[in-house]
Amino acid sequence: MDGDCEPEQKFRRAVDAFLRFVEDEPDAARVLLTIPSGDPAAARVSREVQAGASAGIAALLVAFMPGSPVWRLRATSEFLKEGLHALAVWWLENPGKTRDEIVDVVMRVVWPGLQAGAQTTETP
Repeated sequence: MDGDCEPEQKFRRAVDAFLRFVEDEPDAARVLLTIPSGDPAAARVSREVQAGASAGIAALLVAFMPGSPVWRLRATSEFLKEGLHALAVWWLENPGKTRDEIVDVVMRVVWPGLQAGAQTTETP
């Protein structure tokens, strides 16, 4: 998301990078996107990885939602992460749409909400 461009373009690039990984490494994506069942140790590690991803997304959201309380950033990051995961799994199971088409779906659904969140300020 580094670069000298508008926030919307930065967000689009971040979504595209995630989906490029899914497209280029579908087997690895399936492993990372699914919390294993039946193996408590593997499930714990998976949850730790996902918690790290959520924290990273929350940190990036500060640029899109300045002044938002921590709880709002965390809630938004969980929503985005889980939504992108579900969409990625769906895309893997329903091939035929391009990565650009999937990115457009995300942008049409998510970007207006992020813009609205950027305009909402409240106390923590």
